[in-house]
Amino acid sequence: MNKNFCTSLIDDPSFLDAQTSNSAQMLEPGNKIYSLKSSEWKGFVIGGIVSVTEDNGESFGPSSLVNDPPVQRWTLD
Repeated sequence: MNKNFCTSLIDDPSFLDAQTSNSAQMLEPGNKIYSLKSSEWKGFVIGGIVSVTEDNGESFGPSSLVNDPPVQRWTLD
């Protein structure tokens, strides 16, 4: 196991220009670029943003992700 592993957050997107893949096309607003290096290899990860919202766990409860329908088509009694 290699103990010389380093991870760095990269602020300059031009870092991707030096990579062998066409990774600049994958970059979207808000993504973060992380450089990965060890004594035996180097690489990178492009990380996106994950947002989570939790409700009370009720199957038919209101959602903060989806708007209520304009017409209520059915109800559970």
